Amino acid sequence: PTDTPTETPTATPTDTATATPTETATTTPTDTPTVTPTETPTATPSFTATLTPTPSASPSPSLTPTATSTATATETPVPRPFALVTNLGDDTLAIIDVERNRRIAAIAVGSGPVAVALHPSGSRAYVANQFGASLSVVDLVREREIERLALEQRPVDVAVSPDQRWFAVLNQLSQSVLVFAEPSRERVARIAVSGSPTSLAFSPDSATLYVTEQFDNRVAAIRTATWEVEARFATGQWPQAVVPSLSGDTLFVSHAADRTVRFLSAQTGDTLATVRVGREPQALALSPDGALLFVANRGSSSVSVIATATAQAVAEVAVGSEPVGVAVRPDGRIVYATNSFTNSISVIDVERNLLASAIFGVGTTPTDIVIQVR
Repeated sequence: PTDTPTETPTATPTDTATATPTETATTTPTDTPTVTPTETPTATPSFTATLTPTPSASPSPSLTPTATSTATATETPVPRPFALVTNLGDDTLAIIDVERNRRIAAIAVGSGPVAVALHPSGSRAYVANQFGASLSVVDLVREREIERLALEQRPVDVAVSPDQRWFAVLNQLSQSVLVFAEPSRERVARIAVSGSPTSLAFSPDSATLYVTEQFDNRVAAIRTATWEVEARFATGQWPQAVVPSLSGDTLFVSHAADRTVRFLSAQTGDTLATVRVGREPQALALSPDGALLFVANRGSSSVSVIATATAQAVAEVAVGSEPVGVAVRPDGRIVYATNSFTNSISVIDVERNLLASAIFGVGTTPTDIVIQVR
């Protein structure tokens, strides 16, 4: 993670391909990426089946027949997980069917999409476009961008508050946080931060917004009632991502320079534990039950698995080249890592801590990833 993004050669993706699962936790990237922007969104097919029951009995000849109604039943598709992936190199938000290992849509957004946040309703997503200094509002039902908001210099992260009242965008070069109201999308606050900030996250109760101030080696805590910085907590070297525990009592922070994840008290900022992981740790994702923390190690091309109860690294799974994003399926069984150099998504079996498969053809330079169930 550096203050100025570097262009990484990436391969031109194919539309669909699935790597053969292996029983070992290693992958060998074979792509040589190039950046080829595309702007063509595609639609996601929907399926609805109707069943018309047939009356089981005929009217008696001795009685006057009465009208018989015909009911129509609708078979409701079982909700399935889909991944939303920002592709920095081709300016799209990809929708990936992660059960069938294929891309089903590529929605054109602004220039340099680097981060995505899913609204809790599941109906829309917000995409931070770092080169275009904008935020794309994406309708996930119609699968298209419906609005583009002007931001400040180099937006690098976006988050929606759990209470659905706000969404916040972090601008790295402007060193600012912009806050917008939901659902009006009117700007309600601007907060100055420092240190070339890299990420932000709301507390579970939406009372606090945390921002990693990378070169100042600290996390800023912003009170949402006033939109003012109320505290700053010391961290390790070059904090990259921050994720609160489910209770909100602990903050998990990754550090690119010293290869650690620290557990901080959300009340005092004290360091509770330090866990050694792979090189250049970036994104973090917590399992649905809060028991496991997954770390995308860009420099090691791996994902570390940390048991939060013991603050111990229990596994490190080799994935594709330069993973920068990570997400967990709602059932907690599968973890997905975006590999920015090989234009792929690694699929990790959590129970066995093994690489199960890989999804190719997701787009050019995939960065952030979130899981949507629909």
